[in-house]
Amino acid sequence: MSDYAIRIEGVGKTFGGVHALRDVDLRVRAGTIHALVGENGAGKSTLMNILAGILRRDKGTIEVFDDAVDFTSPVESQKRGIAIIHQELALAPDMSVAENMFLGDLGNGSPFVDWKTMNRKAGEALTAFGFNISPKTLCGDLSVAYQQIVEITKALVIQDCRVLILDEPTAVLADPETDVLFDNLRKLKESGITIIYISHRLEEIFRIADAITVFKDGRTVTDLDPRACTENDIITNMVGRKLEALFPAKPTEAASGDVLLKVDRLSRSGVLDDISLTLRAGEIVGLSGLIGSGRSEVVRAIFGIDPIDGGTIEVSGKRRVIRKPADAMRAGIGLVPEDRKRQGGILPMSIRENMTMTNLGAISRYGISDARAERRIAQASQERVKIKLGALSDALSSLSGGNQQKVIVAKWLNTNCKVLILDEPTRGVDVGAKVEIYAIIAALAASGVGILVISSELVEIIGLCHRTYVMSEGQIAGQLKGSEMTEEAIMRLAIPKRRIH
Repeated sequence: MSDYAIRIEGVGKTFGGVHALRDVDLRVRAGTIHALVGENGAGKSTLMNILAGILRRDKGTIEVFDDAVDFTSPVESQKRGIAIIHQELALAPDMSVAENMFLGDLGNGSPFVDWKTMNRKAGEALTAFGFNISPKTLCGDLSVAYQQIVEITKALVIQDCRVLILDEPTAVLADPETDVLFDNLRKLKESGITIIYISHRLEEIFRIADAITVFKDGRTVTDLDPRACTENDIITNMVGRKLEALFPAKPTEAASGDVLLKVDRLSRSGVLDDISLTLRAGEIVGLSGLIGSGRSEVVRAIFGIDPIDGGTIEVSGKRRVIRKPADAMRAGIGLVPEDRKRQGGILPMSIRENMTMTNLGAISRYGISDARAERRIAQASQERVKIKLGALSDALSSLSGGNQQKVIVAKWLNTNCKVLILDEPTRGVDVGAKVEIYAIIAALAASGVGILVISSELVEIIGLCHRTYVMSEGQIAGQLKGSEMTEEAIMRLAIPKRRIH
């Protein structure tokens, strides 16, 4: 028996005339954590979907623990001990944790459900993985981080997997949750589980991976040893060029701009407590903190999505009563939400329609849409934010994650907003797209727009922002500026005081 859990040679896959994979080779040693990195569209997920039986390859060979396989369905892959946890979780929110775990066989072969046994087994599985989650809890009542834990536990214990594929597992996790995940992944590795780990967060790769394979344009470029390479080595292989710095230079004069946004003692019972902040023209300000600290709730309140109990909001020195998003838009505020697929854009609609939907007055006359004006504005937006696309008439869903995010940013630029709020602006996009999005943010700030950024990536807050407010348990725990912004300083403020020992 060889040392490899997975051996892939010469695998190819085309969709129409597009080559998604070209003669891909991959070898993953048993009982290791093997990272796959590459830009969006590089072929990582396509290859993993073939390994999981979701897609079929066009050519090449695949061996799982020395046995040649040709999966025609996910069930066949699962029977071979392979489980995949997608970035977009696949749980039924109105069913309990236990029901989701045993969804494929609620009766365990019987026409009747043994609820007591099912709940007991699910509880034992969760306890074995180290999490205190009640099996009777509805999955919809869990945070996204804990929903992910349910998916992983289901794969490990219920499906009895030997190879676990994780696609962007930390995209929805803050640092403490990521630490817990990594501790458990290391335990799984020690128990003999093989883990294939896809991530755009390169700093994580060096923390968790035993080996790295770089993908580019549907090919495997190289294998790297994380103990003997640098982040720049990975980036150079991913994008074909050196990136000496991810973040553009910060303009020093930003702090002297006029105050565009002033929030004073904003409150919402049980959620937000006495939130006060300011944002100046040309300034990029961060809003950091752990998941559940109230970051997104602050911007939802500012934008009129959620009601407030007290406090005031001023835009350009004028007090505004914001009860709904339309009020915020009239005040000159734009919001790029954290979930671009469900909240930011309408995937089945065209790229052109998504870009112009926030400013219908500019593309219509007497309530009738002017197709020529719509195309003109969309074309200008595409050029402004450098969106890579086939045609403006294509569906938004046809674009990569990074380009979808650019479309959503462009949508708000068409409103000529004074204040732009970006909630997790680079979540789930590759390093090349991140650099482009950072450049767009810097250019907007240079033009006088005030930008408020929420990010779970502390390096993003530090590299992009002039200063940051740090939230903890619905309150602003402190503010850091310039060289004061370090990961340690942010985390000291972010961790609730009762948890400091």
